[in-house]
Amino acid sequence: MMSSLIALATALAASQPPPTQPVPVPPPVIRVISPPPVLRAPPAPPPPPPPVQSDRVTPPRFVSGGISSEDYPAAAIRAGHEGTTRARFTVGPNGRVIECMVAESSGSAILDSATCQLITRRFRFRPATRDGAPVSGTVYRRVTWRLPAEPLIQFAQGRFTWTVTASSAGTTACELSLDGAAFREFDEANCRVPADAWLVDEEALEPGHPPVRVTKVLSLLPQGEPLTLPRLAGTPFWEEVADIEIAPDGSVGACTPTSQRGDLPDYVRGDYLPLCENLASGRHFAPVTDGAVRRARMQSAVYVEVQQPGRR
Repeated sequence: MMSSLIALATALAASQPPPTQPVPVPPPVIRVISPPPVLRAPPAPPPPPPPVQSDRVTPPRFVSGGISSEDYPAAAIRAGHEGTTRARFTVGPNGRVIECMVAESSGSAILDSATCQLITRRFRFRPATRDGAPVSGTVYRRVTWRLPAEPLIQFAQGRFTWTVTASSAGTTACELSLDGAAFREFDEANCRVPADAWLVDEEALEPGHPPVRVTKVLSLLPQGEPLTLPRLAGTPFWEEVADIEIAPDGSVGACTPTSQRGDLPDYVRGDYLPLCENLASGRHFAPVTDGAVRRARMQSAVYVEVQQPGRR
């Protein structure tokens, strides 16, 4: 029995096909996908360093402009003002003065104002520079105002005639003439004074007013001398005569009015104080060394003529 079973099993096994060998399966391929590369911008350059302040600065350099005795304000002359004004002003990049102020006063508002006005109007500079580029700069300037020295009268017979012709359009002429030796130092001096100190105040004339000729006359006649000068024609608008005593140093020690008459139109410029009052201060005559007191008669007169068209 047992052998039958073994034989049967053997027969069955022989009838079965041989077992197949397993085919090896290759391992799965794993693909790794790399992420796209990250593009990075190059680093920004460092900011430029802050500009370095340069010390290469040149101050303004004077080119042209000036103030002379002819610029002396007439009001300051009449008031006897003198002094030194220290001005502080700004020169712009174009070389012109753009601002002016008084750093130190002369003591006269008239002179201080004239200083800044003339500096602003006339002065020109090469402007200040920083690294070669024009910039504004500050300048200080002193202007000294000194009244012109008065000419001295010589103790001799003589006459000084000063004539100014002017109209509302402006001064047209200034003429001087001398007779004798008394006023020889006055020659040409009075026609060099500032235009607004001349005898005629053009602003007081109405527009279109015809020319006005104003003549001022000073005469000196030493005591005891006969008059040899020609007599003046016409009637003065204003006249004053005085007897004077002249001290050895040239000052007038005594003055006695002998006559005064007339009145002046508004357009005739000048204070025209009484003659003795004008002579009371200062030294008006040439001094002498012998100690003598000199006596003379002095005359001051003003003639006015309104010129009609076609006449001179």
